[in-house]
Amino acid sequence: MKARLNQYIRFADRLSYYVGHYGGIVFLAAIVILVTLEVILRTFFSTSTLISDEFSAYFFIGLLYFGASYALSKQRHITINIVTSRISDRLRRIFFRFTTILTLPVCVLICWRGWELVATTIKHGTLAA
Repeated sequence: MKARLNQYIRFADRLSYYVGHYGGIVFLAAIVILVTLEVILRTFFSTSTLISDEFSAYFFIGLLYFGASYALSKQRHITINIVTSRISDRLRRIFFRFTTILTLPVCVLICWRGWELVATTIKHGTLAA
């Protein structure tokens, strides 16, 4: 049972790493291409794609999420360790688990409210500006 759980954890770690790393690269490249295309079209052809601004924002949000996934897989999130640097390793692990458990309801709330927003948007047929 424990071996199976470790397999799932390793799989989740690898998935988080690859999705975060390569997803971030793809979204960053998409932003660069879209903005460059928009600049060229506006400068030389006096026209616009009409989607560049909005899609760039969506890709940027995706880039942030992929970047967070990658940072989490590498344990490279920004931390403020003024307290944790002065306590023992055992207490630090307990503190880490406690703060992780505290963030779970926040993540659930964000997902829940985000889903409600999407459902309302679909129900009303609202399109982005």
